[in-house]
Amino acid sequence: MHRLTNIVISISATILLAFTPICALAQDKPVAVVAFSSLDELMTDVAYLTEAAGAPEYGGMAQGFLGPMTAGLDKSKPWGVAVMTDGTELKPLGFLPVTDLDTFLQIHAGNLGEAKDAGDGILQLAGAVPVFVKEYKGWAFVAQQAEQLADLPGDPTSLLDGLDADYDIALRAYVDNVPEQYKQLALAQIRSGADAGLKNLPAEGDEAEMQRKLAQTGVRQLETFFNETATFTLGWNIDGEAKSTYLDIGLTAVPGTSTARKMALLSDTTTEFGGFLQADAAATLNFASVVSEEDIEQAVPMLIGVKQRALEQLDEDAELDDQETRDAAKDLLGSLFDVIIGTVKSGKVDGGATLVLGPNALSMACGGYVADGKQLEETFNKFIALAEKEDGFPGVEMNAAEHGGITFHTAKVPVPDAEAREIVGDEVDVVVGIGETSGYLAVGNNAADLLRKVIDDSAASAGNKVPPGQLNVALQPILAFAAAVDDNPMTSLMLAEVEKLEGRDHISIRSIPIPNGAVSRIEIEEGVLRAIGAAAKAGMSGGIGP
Repeated sequence: MHRLTNIVISISATILLAFTPICALAQDKPVAVVAFSSLDELMTDVAYLTEAAGAPEYGGMAQGFLGPMTAGLDKSKPWGVAVMTDGTELKPLGFLPVTDLDTFLQIHAGNLGEAKDAGDGILQLAGAVPVFVKEYKGWAFVAQQAEQLADLPGDPTSLLDGLDADYDIALRAYVDNVPEQYKQLALAQIRSGADAGLKNLPAEGDEAEMQRKLAQTGVRQLETFFNETATFTLGWNIDGEAKSTYLDIGLTAVPGTSTARKMALLSDTTTEFGGFLQADAAATLNFASVVSEEDIEQAVPMLIGVKQRALEQLDEDAELDDQETRDAAKDLLGSLFDVIIGTVKSGKVDGGATLVLGPNALSMACGGYVADGKQLEETFNKFIALAEKEDGFPGVEMNAAEHGGITFHTAKVPVPDAEAREIVGDEVDVVVGIGETSGYLAVGNNAADLLRKVIDDSAASAGNKVPPGQLNVALQPILAFAAAVDDNPMTSLMLAEVEKLEGRDHISIRSIPIPNGAVSRIEIEEGVLRAIGAAAKAGMSGGIGP
């Protein structure tokens, strides 16, 4: 543990003292900021995290070792690194809150080098990379050139842009402030790498052409990122009050750009398919957004090209030796692509999925908006006509039921796997639901009942404001299902831990609109942490005995 602590201190000091040794000082605009919350807050959060994971002793050990090694620092204040630019050059400036700089430097002299007087209150550290340190108004400022320490801010926390208040550890890149020569250098390297990867492709052929177009699209997307992104943020926070930990990945756009226009479309999203967010489900998914005109203009020609290539491949498929079958397959595929392309042209995306687990029972449903439900119905009829020619096709009861304006077509499909039959039975229900502007698929035990509930709940919550995208996974029903299928002691141990915090067992990924941008948050609740910690401890101790 002592060795690990030394490594952490050394890495932190290296970040502060030698963030990037490439350019000269500038003090106008930030290019990047690395922010750390105060040591007191960090240790409090580490203590919570280790306790939640069932290993509070590690939090105590970390605090015991870090205490002496952080002597001389003000543990109540944040710290960080800011890289600034005047539009041409770059230089980092690190800062630590101190109560006794000499004590701190003496403790870490072995890693940072001996401190020598360089005049004007500046110390030079003669480590592997020489750096300069100056104490000013309770802060130790660190730079790679002494001149950079001539004009220092009285409160450098303003450079952290509030990241220290929102996260334990965070990085923000101000992409729009990166000098143009560095952007162009990065893009030139990206283009060169893409060209090198395409050199071995054949001069002709659909597959080679597709890979070239994908590479070109990737380069254009990176060019757009560099040219239209204002900030890019990574932030990790441990929230003891909310009993969770999360990672944020955020982006804001340069005003007036196509990226900014796309981001604006995410600010007020509503759904007609909120019924997929079932409270008792093991997993739920919901997505809703308006597609920008630029994206439609790019997507439609690409889909038309994919459709054409797929039809050509059917012409070349040796297994389709019957011309009537070949024509029917091409008609089906073309019709399906027409449904997709028509929906993309409408500029609307809305739908979701849900998975419900119970003891020896499993059912799922998915679906969403389509621009032309009648066209989807015709496509499904073509599929059934083609499938009925295959041996073993179980058959479909067309127009078996109707619910909420949705027509149900149902089938019972035999389950071939013996182990699967023990879980879901000898056959599973399959339901295809089609409405005027919607399509659904439900599979599993009582699939029709689940689909009816999704439809009813969607109607009751129609127009509700939702995040542009959200995925929620609940660990307790998954573990309970697994325990019912297989009597595994590790699964039972994890389930017991999760049940102690009923309802706090989720892993979620959701998109959060912010002014001129969006944040994707990956969050893990305490019940999941406890289950992981219990499993890890059991594994380290050699497993669970009988």
